[in-house]
Amino acid sequence: MSRGLVVKLNQTRYMLEPGDATRYEFSLTPCDNHGGAISGVGDGHDYMTLVLHSPGTGSYEVSSSFLRDPQKHRAIYLLPHFRCLPYAIMAILLACSVLVDDPDNVTGACEQMLRVSEYLP
Repeated sequence: MSRGLVVKLNQTRYMLEPGDATRYEFSLTPCDNHGGAISGVGDGHDYMTLVLHSPGTGSYEVSSSFLRDPQKHRAIYLLPHFRCLPYAIMAILLACSVLVDDPDNVTGACEQMLRVSEYLP
């Protein structure tokens, strides 16, 4: 017997150009009220789906606390789930550290993205 679930989530898509000749497109979607459509996140409270659109592709469900505290080892942990360079995922994690609590603060997110060299050699 076939079975399927449909859930509508509120996605925010970002296109950021932090000023270093790079451009990143990604989405953040809260997993609350997913109704069982997303495995591995329980009821979805405090989880978000991070989707990379450009450069590269991929998606993964991560906790909001993971996004609030960007670290090099977290970027490396995410690499198998995305098709991009470590620099790109670290820049996006830095942006998310701002956007997870203030979704409209794209200026602050871009400023954080420019700090990638502090996290990666």
